[in-house]
Amino acid sequence: MSTDTRIPAPLYAAAGAGDLAYRQLRKLPARAAELRSKVAATDLDKLRDAAMRNANVLMSNAQVAQERVAAVYADLVKRGAKIVASRSGTVETDAAGVANVVVKPASKTAAKPVKRTRSTTRK
Repeated sequence: MSTDTRIPAPLYAAAGAGDLAYRQLRKLPARAAELRSKVAATDLDKLRDAAMRNANVLMSNAQVAQERVAAVYADLVKRGAKIVASRSGTVETDAAGVANVVVKPASKTAAKPVKRTRSTTRK
């Protein structure tokens, strides 16, 4: 497949995801009608209890996932700060644990600019 290189791949991915979501949403009215007919034939108390159990499990799993994501993000920030600091400065962490990179001032022993001189040889 040949793609136009002027458009970044993430934009194509976003367009594809939007199209997929649109197609799934178009199926929603039929699916809702199907579920309504099933609910009419099901004991509502059992359905309510199952929904509450599922919601509690989902909330518990979401909280665990949120904690894991926060931990991974914090580790990535620390790693990135160390990488930047190793190339340009030092890392200072504030009370909230936010890493800030402090850029080192230019060294006094840094190479001095080369002075250009005129050549005495003419061509």
